[in-house]
Amino acid sequence: MNKRNNKYLVILLAIFAAMIILGVGILSSHHSSTSPEIIQEELGFTVEFPAVTEGKLTFMPFEYMLDNSDPQSERIKAMNVVYGGRGSHAHLIVFEEMSTAAWEKVQQQAQEPAPVELGTSEDGRVVIMHLLENPYPEKSPDYPIIEEFLQESSIIKETFRFTE
Repeated sequence: MNKRNNKYLVILLAIFAAMIILGVGILSSHHSSTSPEIIQEELGFTVEFPAVTEGKLTFMPFEYMLDNSDPQSERIKAMNVVYGGRGSHAHLIVFEEMSTAAWEKVQQQAQEPAPVELGTSEDGRVVIMHLLENPYPEKSPDYPIIEEFLQESSIIKETFRFTE
């Protein structure tokens, strides 16, 4: 992993940690779930996940402002997918749902790895996915599970469907 990837991962994890620790009202109106149906309920789309993590994922919805310095900024709906490993939990994926205008702004920001666009709805909603790298050390019992998950992660894009 290069320095740019490390910086992006640290920033992303710091944001999630701050939201969870501070509870800034962002998570207060949402609940986490071990059922992927929460994605449909909260974000209006469905996907399938690699079978290797079945029953081991937690889905945590949240919202944030695209530009914190602008109170009129668009609220981005998001879903953090967390793997419940044998020893620790790991953030694997972040889904974000936004307008096409917001997506254009996001694309202008240099992000490594770049988010993947899953689809654009008829009403101009865009869903993107940030697929994170394997955080476990190679000798960890969770390492091969996440490696298999990452190798089979194309199923997420292939099965993506808007439900609304």
